[in-house]
Amino acid sequence: MDPKLPDGFVSLQKASNSEGQFLNLMGVVVDFLPITQSRGTDYTCTCIIHDPSWVNTSSVEPGLRVRIFQPLESSLPRIQAVGDVVVLRNVRMKKDARFGLMGLSNRSTEAIVFPADSIPVPELKDAIAGRRKLLSHTATPPGCHPPTLAEQMYAIALHALESPAGAPLFPSSHPGVPMSTPGASQAAKAIPFIKNNKSALIKDIGPKQYVDLVGEIVKLYPGMGEIDIYITDYTENSLLYPYQSPEQLSKGDGRDGDVYNYTSNQPKKQWQGPFGQMTLPVRLWYPHSDWARGNIQEGDFVFLRNVHIKYSQNEKLEGALHQDLKFPDQVDVRKLAASDQRISKIKKRKADYERRYGASNGGGASNKPTTRKEKRKAQKAKLQKKKASTNEGSESSIFMAPIKNQYIRCAYPEIRISSISSILENPHLNNKTPNGIETKLPFVNARYRARVRVVDFWPPRLEDFARSLNDTTYNDTPCDTNDDGDYLAESPMTKGWEWVFCLLVEDATIPSSMKDPHARLNLLVTQSDAEFLLKMDATDLRENSRSLAELKERLFILWGDLEELKSAGTMLPAASDAEKRASSNPFECCIQEYGVPILAADRSGSDGTNTKWQRMHRMFGTTVI
Repeated sequence: MDPKLPDGFVSLQKASNSEGQFLNLMGVVVDFLPITQSRGTDYTCTCIIHDPSWVNTSSVEPGLRVRIFQPLESSLPRIQAVGDVVVLRNVRMKKDARFGLMGLSNRSTEAIVFPADSIPVPELKDAIAGRRKLLSHTATPPGCHPPTLAEQMYAIALHALESPAGAPLFPSSHPGVPMSTPGASQAAKAIPFIKNNKSALIKDIGPKQYVDLVGEIVKLYPGMGEIDIYITDYTENSLLYPYQSPEQLSKGDGRDGDVYNYTSNQPKKQWQGPFGQMTLPVRLWYPHSDWARGNIQEGDFVFLRNVHIKYSQNEKLEGALHQDLKFPDQVDVRKLAASDQRISKIKKRKADYERRYGASNGGGASNKPTTRKEKRKAQKAKLQKKKASTNEGSESSIFMAPIKNQYIRCAYPEIRISSISSILENPHLNNKTPNGIETKLPFVNARYRARVRVVDFWPPRLEDFARSLNDTTYNDTPCDTNDDGDYLAESPMTKGWEWVFCLLVEDATIPSSMKDPHARLNLLVTQSDAEFLLKMDATDLRENSRSLAELKERLFILWGDLEELKSAGTMLPAASDAEKRASSNPFECCIQEYGVPILAADRSGSDGTNTKWQRMHRMFGTTVI
């Protein structure tokens, strides 16, 4: 029998059908993200909670997603681990374009967290029930009411009833695997504990650990934000998903984990190896996913630092690499050099594995082509790889060329230069799901470094580069509302103006005679990114002639005499003769790609609604010195 909810609380299943309502919720944490700063001035944290009612929902999520905003980081709930029980009072249910219905905080939201390791078993709840002792907890924000007796009793019952396994990262990867695997919990007890940040082989990992891993990427699935990779070091772990070889499948019914052939109509690519329990799925979150998107691919050997190991919903091990709380821009993924000694050890184990399975059955990517069609395909792939390496070599020589504009500095110098064409034609826009379904993504969350030259700008008058936040034709968001329109800030907004302008740039890594006239990119420059670029605060440029003159001087460093030519009516975006006369020197800049939801009257959005996504690019991490 499911435990009784405290008075005034609703089940998560009911909450998932209560859009617009303010509710009291309780659940067990099955996944969570570290605290980060929102796009505004607030701090935010996100968690996914589960209760016994959730099995009856149609959601693909492992639980109900909740996002909480607070002006102070210390006012956010302190979730420490999967399995913690959370009390959320007065949460508003709101529709999100990506995740569906989720809970959002407001000014009166209160959160209480009961750490999983401090919750007693039901047999020892008498001290709590007799009010002789208060269950260990943290309550936020300051002034939050302490937990009631009913909330404490329900937390104890939930903790005993709910499995502390983590949320599934890949729920659709193996649709036929049963939801529960007997003996997994007992097997986990035999795994030795590994301290944080300690190097480990896949054979030694277990749930609730943070480890450093080295392995080969055998599969990579880029999403719109995060990236899912499958890595192996060719050691076996009984808690991993058992991939069957073709011989094993042929001895059975030919359907790995799908006894009744429910998924026979779904396109599915056969797993190419390694077979057995050697492959660990890891989800990379920002900023690791942004770096990985343009720097690693299948077949690469990588180092992953501080990977969180946990159970999936199928009680198989999986990993997650979240943003570092202390160093939010730190990337904990590295591509190993070919000379790295760790690679040779993995290759030796790989060779032993291939000898055991046979090159034709277990070699994965190393399988030799057998049919004429496979041989032609392999030969074509070899030619394309050779062509790509030639292009990469020429691009590297361009990367080493001196920069003409030495007065502009760009962050992340260790990242290779991307051409404008490669940014516009990013191959990750063509996405393939683990089931083999190909889709065209409207955008990808990615960051690049590029060498560009400014050829035009908007608005045409520099006086309009700064806009007033009190102008309702420009800013229709109330000053005391956060990004999601739910939290009202206590302090009034102190800045009444912000930068917002657009630069049309073209590739500066290739000669003008080789330029594709269509390989140009609109870059939005706004808010803090513009302040970092110009080293100026936005102000009323029509009233402040001194700031306008200073802006012209700084932009002259950026684009030369482009503004003078355009003011005289000479410069147009396609006027090649005028472009040659402009003294706009090339410079390096950081570019971020993202998506903005827009309304479509014909309900032609990717999800069948009237929401579509507009692909955007903005400049960041670039400054005029």
